[in-house]
Amino acid sequence: MTHNSPKDEMMVTHICQTLNEHSQQPHDFDQTLQQLAEQAQRERQQRLQKNSQRKQWWYWGGSMAIAASVMLLVFSPQQLPQTTSSVAPDMPLTHLTVEPQMLEDMEMIMLLAEEQ
Repeated sequence: MTHNSPKDEMMVTHICQTLNEHSQQPHDFDQTLQQLAEQAQRERQQRLQKNSQRKQWWYWGGSMAIAASVMLLVFSPQQLPQTTSSVAPDMPLTHLTVEPQMLEDMEMIMLLAEEQ
């Protein structure tokens, strides 16, 4: 059995009070920790925003590719002859003509997709 003397109890009480006082005071480490947490939160928000923008560009590029394909199908002349005879026509089929602006737009879409 151990018996605590009043002097030991006073010392334990004093140590507990001192530790409580020190734990209530702000420290540089607390500020550093707070700054690191804020920085991590900002970086995460930026990363999420970049991912959102990447998805928007991806959807935009895909939409433009689909629109270009539909436009090509709708506005291109028919490639098959209208008759169903088994005799081959003497004249070759007409070739498609594509506007240079459309080619530039499709090239831009491909470059944007490669960047992503």
